[in-house]
Amino acid sequence: MATIKDIKQAIIDAIKQSKMTQTELARAINVSASTISKYVHGKSMPTLHNFFKLCKVLDLFSLPILNEPIQKNSKTKNKQK
Repeated sequence: MATIKDIKQAIIDAIKQSKMTQTELARAINVSASTISKYVHGKSMPTLHNFFKLCKVLDLFSLPILNEPIQKNSKTKNKQK
């Protein structure tokens, strides 16, 4: 089962492995280069809308991790009970 941490790492890895500069990627998804830098350094996560755009630009839809159910952390599970 994929965790948020796994997905976050997949995004970071895809950005680093892409042949695009952070500025080019930022332009492609209409955010600032500093926003991309925050994603790369794990300081923030993209919004769902920007996540979708990243997936499209970086071809992340083919990653197996995105086809797995997301595992909620134990704190979230306990709150729902």
